[in-house]
Amino acid sequence: MFGSVFRQSILRSNLSHSSKLIAPTMYTKSQVKQFTSAISTESVQHDQKNSNFYVTLGDHKAFIEYSLAGNVMKLNHTVVPEIFGGRGVGKVLAEAVLDHCKQEGLQAELICDFIQHYYEKYGSKYESIIVKN
Repeated sequence: MFGSVFRQSILRSNLSHSSKLIAPTMYTKSQVKQFTSAISTESVQHDQKNSNFYVTLGDHKAFIEYSLAGNVMKLNHTVVPEIFGGRGVGKVLAEAVLDHCKQEGLQAELICDFIQHYYEKYGSKYESIIVKN
């Protein structure tokens, strides 16, 4: 189920946010593995101007979009290019964003299906910052 939600999020994002993605480049399996094995929460960048956290993977960009409402960060959408799907990129992004919320004293509202499922599977350490609906 987790994987299918992730793929659905990717498909929706490619349709609705294609202007925010860097033009795709074809990579070999070895190159994809090299890009994804090198990412960690420390490699995630925070772009406050565009309200997202992102990681660059070659010519591609994976990101989580958010909006702020007071001290609540609404995690709206996760985008991972399909070629990098299922390799832990979304998990790293989700962890980095939730770590940021915790460190900055922000609450997190999990609007994005992918992040909701990440939290259900891995997020018990974030329970104190999650806005319950």
